[in-house]
Amino acid sequence: MVHSNDEISQSAMKDKLVLSKSKDVSVDSVLKQCGDFAEPEHRCRLPSSIWQNDSQYNPVNATLKSLIDKYIPISDGKWDKCHMLDFDRRLVDCPNSWVFDRRVYGFTFTEEAHLVCHTKGRKSLTASISSLVFILMLELTSYSYRSLVGNIALASFAFGETLTTLSAYISDGLAVMNISPCIAMTIGSIIEICGYISANIFMSGRLG
Repeated sequence: MVHSNDEISQSAMKDKLVLSKSKDVSVDSVLKQCGDFAEPEHRCRLPSSIWQNDSQYNPVNATLKSLIDKYIPISDGKWDKCHMLDFDRRLVDCPNSWVFDRRVYGFTFTEEAHLVCHTKGRKSLTASISSLVFILMLELTSYSYRSLVGNIALASFAFGETLTTLSAYISDGLAVMNISPCIAMTIGSIIEICGYISANIFMSGRLG
């Protein structure tokens, strides 16, 4: 019986998610098995001087596989995600961006923005800035109504992201819509600010 690559990939995912009964099962361990918040497998893209069009994570033939094995180190049975060997056999950072495995997650914002290796920290930085802005907004609100205003702002943010996500679902993905997934957060943030301002105006009217 011949199995497709998708069936093999799904079977491998299920095998990874079967944790031993002797081990503690936690959210962190499950997320790690699932791919660390949708970060797909990736490796360095081979230079065009070595292979003209290296655009798929898995090699299309034995010749390409031999070249990948030659220039990209292997650790724990996987290709190095952030380094490759140059022509002088020196270990260097990926000079030609990365090639991502789309079999599990498809096209992701991590791939679009190249948020891997030395730029991986930008994910945490973006989340921290968003949280900081939200905290500063709450500090401008009267203590008595801070919880209500905060809840209204968060509800507005969730509503904005839901609308964008629904549009992406209907059109079969943000990549098909030809827009960046960060637009979902942008729209959500704008609606959150509008909700925050509206809540403060409402509270001011009640107090007045």
